Amino acid sequence: MKKLFLLTLFSAQMCADLAAQVPHWQVLPNAPTRFGGGRHEDVMFIDTQTGWVVNGIGETWRTTNGGTNWQLMATLPNYIRCVAFADANRGWIGMLFSGNEVMYQTTNGGITWTPQSFTGDAPKGICGLWAADANHIYGVGPYSQVYAGGGPHFVKTTNGGAEWISKDMSDLVTGLVDVRFTNKDSGFAVGQGGAYPNTTTVVLFTADGGTTWQTRYTSTKTGIWSWKISFPTRDTGYVSTQGYSDSTTFLKTVDGGLTWKESTFLSRAGSKQFSAEGIGFVTPSLGWIGAYPSSSYLMDSYRTTNGGATWNIDTFGKSLNRFRMFGDTLGYAVGETVYKYTNETLAASTPAKNASPSGYELRQNYPNPFNPATTIAYELPKAAAVSLKVYDVIGREVASLVNERKAAGRYEVRFDGSKLASGIYMYRLIAGDYVEVREMVFLK
Repeated sequence: MKKLFLLTLFSAQMCADLAAQVPHWQVLPNAPTRFGGGRHEDVMFIDTQTGWVVNGIGETWRTTNGGTNWQLMATLPNYIRCVAFADANRGWIGMLFSGNEVMYQTTNGGITWTPQSFTGDAPKGICGLWAADANHIYGVGPYSQVYAGGGPHFVKTTNGGAEWISKDMSDLVTGLVDVRFTNKDSGFAVGQGGAYPNTTTVVLFTADGGTTWQTRYTSTKTGIWSWKISFPTRDTGYVSTQGYSDSTTFLKTVDGGLTWKESTFLSRAGSKQFSAEGIGFVTPSLGWIGAYPSSSYLMDSYRTTNGGATWNIDTFGKSLNRFRMFGDTLGYAVGETVYKYTNETLAASTPAKNASPSGYELRQNYPNPFNPATTIAYELPKAAAVSLKVYDVIGREVASLVNERKAAGRYEVRFDGSKLASGIYMYRLIAGDYVEVREMVFLK
């Protein structure tokens, strides 16, 4: 009996040890967070230890020890959408809603950033970046002519950022979101075709470094568009789709992108739908899809273990917008915070700290125009009684978003306009003696 007990105890301990060795997603305990309606937009690692995270309130964070500690490198007055680094020092960030300054470069790991200029018709936003090697870096954007104020472009440098060339892509698509190259010549770009609300998913391919492009896939389903790309192997790849449809789809290729198959991922669940954003696979079979961050949508992540044949809810993260994988045992993802796919046991060390803002600021909402939800960010250099309200064009209050005392810091509020009529609205911030008003546009 004693031997049986000891054998059972040993077996249970062995199973527990084996389970601990299986990689799984965990919250990085010291990572910067974006709870309360916001999220990090992109994450980039040049190796297993050194990486950067960017977000819509202009922050660039860096880790040099695999996410154990994070340092705020810079804060810019722009909505940062994407990031790519060629090495530990040279990197680029893409912006939205920033006028003509849509890309910045750093040569010191993110401490300082310099605006970049383009040869050719300049884009109005950059949504996706990819560094194929130290010299060849590619970008695409913006995601929509309607919401971002400009047509789709492909940009590239072949000399490590010394010069950038921009190419208008409006003859093929109406928006571009993400880009991925397998080498300096061959790559994919994804986005949308057609006009809202009848947009379609589109996958483009180039074999000559972006000089010419072919359309590899266009969906027959409308009201959707391509979002993010993931290739766990050279042959097997996936593309997530976002949209306003009652069912969400994803794309899959098993022949290196020559052909693509569109499959239903999830149908509407009650009054809420799921609009996919980030997608990441560690093997051809095992992968995850994240969601658009809005109270009007389901925001959970979903997992498949059979290459997309079936999906089940996975509770490790919300509002996931980007996955970066290193083989089948290590990966990073960003959404409300930063997550790590590992078999390590992650322990807290030094929490990420964000210096207090130097002044009051009410930022332009994102996206703008919006449908149905948008994010409003503001900054306080010291504690104050805060009021943030939304008004229609004749001055009637339509929403009270904040009405309380807040400590110094950076804040975000999610505003859902689904019950309002299309039109121009004002939002006003009062913090102590500081008052500022901005406009936003709601388009149904």
